[in-house]
Amino acid sequence: MRAGVIVAFVLLVVTAGLTTVKYDMDFLTTRAVITADECAVYTGPSDLSPKELDAAPGLVVEVLSESGDYYNVLFENKRRGWIRRDLAAVI
Repeated sequence: MRAGVIVAFVLLVVTAGLTTVKYDMDFLTTRAVITADECAVYTGPSDLSPKELDAAPGLVVEVLSESGDYYNVLFENKRRGWIRRDLAAVI
């Protein structure tokens, strides 16, 4: 009987932890989708910064921070860069 209570408690704690992590990832993470046909990704929050790559329309990124008219974003492949805010829509 006592072992069953301990197992149930451990399962409850693990489930609560996993639910918290999923909530954090799904609801507290800001995501955006690239809406422009052409979206340059820069190394800094300026058109004067070196261009790192071009992002495709429809690509979903995680918004890490904002600076002026730019979002600092994280791509699925873990690359980071800066995109103009008017070229993406927060989802």
